[in-house]
Amino acid sequence: AMLREARRSYERAVRIPAGFAAAFAEHMSDSFMAWIEARPANNFAAVQPYLQKTLDMSREMSHYLGTSGHVADPLIDLADQGFTVAELRPLFA
Repeated sequence: AMLREARRSYERAVRIPAGFAAAFAEHMSDSFMAWIEARPANNFAAVQPYLQKTLDMSREMSHYLGTSGHVADPLIDLADQGFTVAELRPLFA
C-alpha cells in the first residue's frame, strides 16, 4: 500500500512543471502570510487578490494533473483519493 501511494505521488508530481510548482508554493506561502495579517484586523479585502490568484493557479494545476470530468476532480483527488465533484455535491446540498 505504501509503495502504491509513493508511486501515485511520484506520477502526480512529475506532471506538474517544476517552475509552476515553485511559483504555486511561493504564492501559497504569500497567501498564508496575508491571511495571518488580515484576520486580526478583519481586513478580508486584503486577501481577495490572493484568493483569485489561488483559484487561477488551482485551475492550471488541475490542467497539469489531467481532468476527466469536473475541473476540481484532480484537486479533490489530491486530498481524498477517488472522490469527485459528482460524489461530493450531494453531501453539500
